[in-house]
Amino acid sequence: METATKIEIFWRKSIKPSSPTPPHRRTLNLSLLAQTYPSIHGSMIFFYISSTTNFDSLLKSLSETIVHFYPFAGRLKNDNSIHCNDEGVYVVQAQIKCRLQIFLQKPDLKLLKHLLPTSDPEISKLPTEPISLIQLNIFSCGGIAISVCVSKKIADSSSLFSFIKTWAAINSGLHESVEPPKFLGAPLFPPADLPIMGLNNVPGEDDLGRVWATRRLVFDAQKLSHLKAQNLIKKPTNFELVSALVSKCAMVSAPTSQNKTPSLLYRELNLKDGSMSEPPLPENAVGNHVWLFPVMFEESHNKKDLFEVLIKMRKGLTEFCDDVANGFEGDDSFLLAREILRDPIEASKMGVNIYCCTSLCELPLYEVDFGFGKPIWATSPMSSNNMFAFTETKWGEGIEVVVTLEERHMAAFERDEELLRFASFNPSATSSYCRL
Repeated sequence: METATKIEIFWRKSIKPSSPTPPHRRTLNLSLLAQTYPSIHGSMIFFYISSTTNFDSLLKSLSETIVHFYPFAGRLKNDNSIHCNDEGVYVVQAQIKCRLQIFLQKPDLKLLKHLLPTSDPEISKLPTEPISLIQLNIFSCGGIAISVCVSKKIADSSSLFSFIKTWAAINSGLHESVEPPKFLGAPLFPPADLPIMGLNNVPGEDDLGRVWATRRLVFDAQKLSHLKAQNLIKKPTNFELVSALVSKCAMVSAPTSQNKTPSLLYRELNLKDGSMSEPPLPENAVGNHVWLFPVMFEESHNKKDLFEVLIKMRKGLTEFCDDVANGFEGDDSFLLAREILRDPIEASKMGVNIYCCTSLCELPLYEVDFGFGKPIWATSPMSSNNMFAFTETKWGEGIEVVVTLEERHMAAFERDEELLRFASFNPSATSSYCRL
């Protein structure tokens, strides 16, 4: 059955705040960090077995939630601000013509993308693009998948999760546990007259007629323990090990690797981290507080050696934190941003292979309970070109990765012997998460 025939959309609605946004909040200026991102949407999907879902309750609690997250119901005015006009969150309800347990046995990644509201063709007919979109997917067995997409202009992964967590709490009747968000981005990182030159704007990235492929990999607890047993570096985190291995295998399997072409690896770093700002941003700070720090692997670097890649990535993070991130606190933040943004543009002109890592490993995705139980699977199906998206498995003991590479590149990547020793390609989305 073709993917398109597996999905039937029941309705589309615009959900507005339960009370109007006051006039003094009608414009939200974006931060310097938000300016550097194109208007793309971050996404998360949560799968639930329950067949007793009250969708009217979900919509009512969503309306109450966006009173607190009022910019999420607005529209982008320009690259510098959001018009908080209560136009609403775009919501779709869809029927999925298969059973949830069958889907989870070996997740169809093409179908997975269609569980996101951003795949709805009707969006292109709207006068303005919604900042926030939600899709409520009902499987034939009664299981559901709730997918949420929010523009990275206003929400990094941590902020997107805060929105979902708040919605779940309100739907569960836990109003007293809700801490209203604070939108502090622009006061801390004032906007500037800055060209948008992020990774999604690298010249030629989308106009070369390339065919892209996406794969899902899982590194379970046992395989991670074997990887750690190599004692490559002192006290590595699971994410540190897996991101280094995936990056290494991508670099050495690239079609141009035989020519020792340099590789530029970007990793998302949240400046909300207490070690990145003084004083640290509050837990309820919402916005885009992420910067992409670069690690360049020159022709002379041994990209085939996992130890060398780990050391280079750890050193790059340390140098960025010590020498660069502190620059965002001073008057030179505009010059710093422009200088760093120039890197991918120049690298692309030189034929450098550019990759990006994004991690949701610190977020408790499996604690999101809307009142009908915790999710059986949670994932972030981000599939931007040359992107690696990392999440933890249900018990926090393994790592799941969604990798998108050019098709001919992927063919070599998924045959890498070292990768195959530690990773399983698209296993059951439930077997890895059930403790015996």
